Amino acid sequence: MEIFINLDIDPELPARLNYHLDNHRFVAYLESLGKAMDCAPETTVSVTFCDNQTIHRLNLEYREKDMPTDVLSFPQGMENNLLGDLVISLEKANEQAQEVGNSLDRELAFLVTHGFLHLMGYDHQEPEEEEIMFKLQRELLEAHFPECFKQANVG
Repeated sequence: MEIFINLDIDPELPARLNYHLDNHRFVAYLESLGKAMDCAPETTVSVTFCDNQTIHRLNLEYREKDMPTDVLSFPQGMENNLLGDLVISLEKANEQAQEVGNSLDRELAFLVTHGFLHLMGYDHQEPEEEEIMFKLQRELLEAHFPECFKQANVG
């Protein structure tokens, strides 16, 4: 699986959050998700980490929601082996991690998993869909997060 990690943030943002964004761990995690979901080796996924301002603008433009969100998924339908693009707000993820008492790594892995499942065609608009997607999300996170994120956060 080919994975591209992009940073569309102020370079100081991770330091302000006391967080070291380790691209290698996210690549390993996405590769493990891809294998678990039987993605072809040539499948490509792009992940962009951004700030609240950027994701707010994208959320307004593409979903007509005038607020920042945590993750946006842009499926490409496997055209040219491109599964799609994920955009994740590092700031929103940090806020949510603090609210629920998770590490930022854990929250980001949760958002990557959630967004990845949307790229794979899963949704949660209807109760039945939500049950299926959230069950798979929990299973993937439990099976793959600890292995790929053994290192502790460093500031």
